[in-house]
Amino acid sequence: MKRWQLTLMLGGLAPIAAVFAPVLMGSMTVRPELPPAVAGELHLSAGLDRSATLIGGPRERHLVVDIVAPAPSISKADTGDLVVVLDASGSMWAKSKMVHAKEAVRELWRASPSGTDLALVVFNDDAAVAVPPGVPISELEPLLNAVQEYGGTNLYAGLRVGRQVLSSMRTGNEPGQIVVVSDGQANVGVTDATAFDRLVETMAHDGVTVSAWGLGPDADVDGLARLAEVGGGDSGVLSDAQTLVDRLPAAHAHGGAVVARDLDVTVKPFPGAKFVGWTSPDADATDGVAHPRALRAGEARTVVADLLVDAALGDHTLLIELQYTDHQGVRRHQPTWATVNSVERSWEVEASVDRPRTEAATRHRAARTLTDGLRAGDNPQTLATDAADQLRSIADRENLPGLVDHAARLDDRPSTDTALFLQERIRDLLR
Repeated sequence: MKRWQLTLMLGGLAPIAAVFAPVLMGSMTVRPELPPAVAGELHLSAGLDRSATLIGGPRERHLVVDIVAPAPSISKADTGDLVVVLDASGSMWAKSKMVHAKEAVRELWRASPSGTDLALVVFNDDAAVAVPPGVPISELEPLLNAVQEYGGTNLYAGLRVGRQVLSSMRTGNEPGQIVVVSDGQANVGVTDATAFDRLVETMAHDGVTVSAWGLGPDADVDGLARLAEVGGGDSGVLSDAQTLVDRLPAAHAHGGAVVARDLDVTVKPFPGAKFVGWTSPDADATDGVAHPRALRAGEARTVVADLLVDAALGDHTLLIELQYTDHQGVRRHQPTWATVNSVERSWEVEASVDRPRTEAATRHRAARTLTDGLRAGDNPQTLATDAADQLRSIADRENLPGLVDHAARLDDRPSTDTALFLQERIRDLLR
């Protein structure tokens, strides 16, 4: 074919395209123009467990949104300085909690790489530095022996002193961590949740990660989780103090500066799609907006949303928007999109299955069921059994062996303290 013949042919097609374009565009949503990526920004991606859906009725779909922070500019082995803020109130005497807490501190000193500064702050009616920065392990024992359990729980004072100590230890842009360990609730000094938020937010602005671990069933689960949420760290309740011996050094190994906080994720459906709600129990959703926990360098968060799709034949686009505050205090906005294809044949739906996202959505739904059941006061043993059975059923149907591993962990539950055990399994499901 001569070049002039091709030109004429294409020119002849232009009027036809002009006629059919409105019809074609009526059956699909144009993908939004996304701004170019900026160095250091979070990486946002999204997709459905099945990207195709049959026409002729609403179909349930699960949107999986992944948020990844850029890798740290420092070596991951350089975990930064750490201050342990330890509850030394009278209740820490029971069940040898203080004995195990001191052993966890010893193990932390043993496991930390050379050049890392560590310190220990204890709190009861007030707070004090029990082990100042720079103390070698050879001089640790007499200082730990001097820590005694008595009085109430002045957690705010512990955090305030911990912050002061950490500030004296850090230089430049080094990451810093505070790890709170407590078996009760703040009942001395400042107890207002808003004041705690303000204090920890200030630490997060300074690049300090705050994690919080509860010991035993009397720990303030919600309060400690809130500290970690605002501070960008880890949280949870340990069923026994012995577990802290393993968990405390591991907490230090996961260090790093907070690079994104105050995250907001929204979904804007196309005509024919309905946003039902956020599945992930840790999304902390309000008014249709998910608020994932703060992110440290190199970390990732996943949130899952439920949708009902009943759209005309063709491709359609969901717009997902992320807003967050970066480490410099600048409010950033990032959009992305996910495509839904409405089709007429069922085999096209099966061919569109995204197995990793199907597994993620299933894990988050199981975590939601367990969380809601615990809050409603349902029997923890029954919750664990039902969740394990459901995970195995979906694993068989969808060929997802990873779900079988989670079901096995739920089966391996203790006869007592099952609620605390389930809280740990919920965290596993959401990882």
